[in-house]
Amino acid sequence: MANYHHYNKAGKIKVDFGTLTFDDLTADMKALCTAGKAKGITPAAPESIGKTAVGTLDILALRIGKNPANRVLLVGCHHAREWISAEVPFLVGKYLIDNYNDKLNPVTATDQAKRIKYIVDNAEIWVVPILNVDGHLRTFKKGDSMWRTNVNIVPFPADKNIERWVEAVPFHTEPDPTTPDVELRYQRLQPTGTGVKKVFTVKKKLPGYEGVDMNRNYPVPKGGIGSKSPEWGVETCGQTAKTPGGFVEVFDTSAKPPQLVGSFWDLTTAQSPEPRATFCGPSAGSEPEVDAVVKLIAKGDFKCLVSYHNFGQTILFPDDASADADVQFLGKGMEALFADQKATYSYQSGSGLYPTSGDTMEWTYRVHKLPNYTIEVSPTEADAKKNKWDFNKLPPTEIIPTFNANLPAALAAINCSVSGLKPGLLSAVPVPAAVAVVKQCWKVLKGWKL
Repeated sequence: MANYHHYNKAGKIKVDFGTLTFDDLTADMKALCTAGKAKGITPAAPESIGKTAVGTLDILALRIGKNPANRVLLVGCHHAREWISAEVPFLVGKYLIDNYNDKLNPVTATDQAKRIKYIVDNAEIWVVPILNVDGHLRTFKKGDSMWRTNVNIVPFPADKNIERWVEAVPFHTEPDPTTPDVELRYQRLQPTGTGVKKVFTVKKKLPGYEGVDMNRNYPVPKGGIGSKSPEWGVETCGQTAKTPGGFVEVFDTSAKPPQLVGSFWDLTTAQSPEPRATFCGPSAGSEPEVDAVVKLIAKGDFKCLVSYHNFGQTILFPDDASADADVQFLGKGMEALFADQKATYSYQSGSGLYPTSGDTMEWTYRVHKLPNYTIEVSPTEADAKKNKWDFNKLPPTEIIPTFNANLPAALAAINCSVSGLKPGLLSAVPVPAAVAVVKQCWKVLKGWKL
């Protein structure tokens, strides 16, 4: 059974919900590099792509493969509490290193062995299991197991008023599931100058507010005509009864008539640190962890990016890529590969889950036009609710099943980045069949044996 990873510590570690055994990510990545170096497919040690917000810890990456002309980034743990999102890319990297055979006999080797060698020989895969190192470590502190952001201190030198406009009439009312006799009434954000004005004051606080949501901090520029996702800093909220968002008023329904007892903002992108969980930061790309990804992609020759999160079992694509045939071809192929592994992952646009601004997907596509996806891995919404498995409470016994379900889709992202995304390549035939590896993008990964 696999264990979750602590950044630089192994053994029994107590968290809010018990004592678990963790593996040392730093040590394990070093061991993988030792093995990979002996096969000629990795450097001798993990590489640092940058420092964390507190400036003391390296953001570690595995660099696997022989051809930097076809680079792919697999990145996990933007959000601190999403432990399983770190394990999937780590295990993909481990799988490639463990299963690569530098002395492969092309006549007797299996198709899978040839495929792995083809992928590694013809690509350069960057694996960053834990981007949010500081936040990840924060989840091991008492009372902070559900920490989401990084731990950067953001000062507000003076009180700041943020004007927000909401619709005049609540669009959604529901009982508070955790508190009897309490009702929540939601009003969605509206374009500036329409509806009812609400003024939120961010009070100056010393030394400042702790925590920026890195997946709201990417320097996404304004989109062109028809773009559905806004640029960085535009506040967003949910638009459906399932994810209502916006301005929420709390009513005590035991009183006659019901009495207003409080209010709060429930936003999916926030300019203020309340709610901190989705605070987009003081400026676009302000966070060192985000800057590390920006600078890594700036190396050039990246063909695809996959960002892992949890939970919900969805494959998300950038809103701007809805009409991009290549992005849709690979994304729908990933969906088919999950189904092939008897795992149900739904395929939809990012805003189909809920609207945001400043996220990885829209930045990657809008700035670099790269095919890229956010995969929300296990558990399903139903399992999370039934078993209380949300975020880092997925038991370690689910790590390998989650990885197994995700492996073919990850390999497809790499394989397609090498061989091309065009549907016509699905009919390619190996010549000669005994030695060549078919460049069939995702379809060749169907039936992958784990």
